[in-house]
Amino acid sequence: MDTIKRYKELFLSDNKGNINYEKNIEDFFDYLKNINIFDMHEIKFENFLESISFLNDKNIINRENTANRYLEAIKAFYKFLKRNEYADDIFERATYQQNYEEYIETIKFKNPIDNAELKFEEIKMVLCFLDDYFLRFNNYDVLMNKNKKAEMNRYFKYLKLRLLIKITLVAPFKKSILSNIKFEQIFEKTRTLKIGEARLELTSSIFHNLINYKVFVKKYIMSNNNITIDERDNLKTYVFGDTEDFYLMLNDYLNQLASDINKSGAKIKIPDFNHETLRKTAIIMMVNSNIDIKVISKLSGNDVSTLAQQYYREDRKKTITVKDLAELDYLKYI
Repeated sequence: MDTIKRYKELFLSDNKGNINYEKNIEDFFDYLKNINIFDMHEIKFENFLESISFLNDKNIINRENTANRYLEAIKAFYKFLKRNEYADDIFERATYQQNYEEYIETIKFKNPIDNAELKFEEIKMVLCFLDDYFLRFNNYDVLMNKNKKAEMNRYFKYLKLRLLIKITLVAPFKKSILSNIKFEQIFEKTRTLKIGEARLELTSSIFHNLINYKVFVKKYIMSNNNITIDERDNLKTYVFGDTEDFYLMLNDYLNQLASDINKSGAKIKIPDFNHETLRKTAIIMMVNSNIDIKVISKLSGNDVSTLAQQYYREDRKKTITVKDLAELDYLKYI
């Protein structure tokens, strides 16, 4: 345990003052001690997943947002170990994010308040707030010429959020799918987005937001920072650059947006929300609108059985009437 403890102390020394890292690393080591693992080379990715359930049982990781922060801290720790050749990186497997999201879906968090869905009025307020902002500030060159750096940063942040919020509301992808969308998957002639074997027809608004965003990044971000991004790069790179903290940054941006809306004097107060809140809101609204479960499955990345288990619980108690079966061609003969 002395060697493993030394690695922990070296990592925390390199990241002094990062409270998120410090607390989560301590929690991870508590779990390792509990299962009698004292050698870094014995730890597997599955141990990391099991540690989330362990910490949820202890009411330490009691909601999904907390689990996401825990993931980022342990990922950073393993990058440190790999970089210094202390141990292999258990997050190097290509499917780790998908495996993580699938595991998270099986956990019943003790305090899942941050994943409660938004109401229609709240969604409308968020979208109207962003649209109104871009009506007022519709020329980035003016902001640049006046050197209004704070407003320039806000403009770019809102541009990212408007795009990601709209995409999530019509196609509530898991984060691993959302971040890996590439611009080469967008077909401009048909205004469709290729997702696996399926194609999603984009609304005019989302299509123009995507194209305008790409033009904006090329004109202002790439040229000013001497970087190159091409069609094969994923949306994560276009939106947040080459960062490991995509999910934390996205959720922090969303929480800040809710705060900005509330400070603006809006009639409706917006609760703090994250990407998973948006995603679940979209799925619930699709279910309530009687959209085919197979379509929702394609859009969300959840299999049909998972959707049925999580989002159709009330329907299972409902009496199925003859009216529910009215579309069956042979019903009139029965």
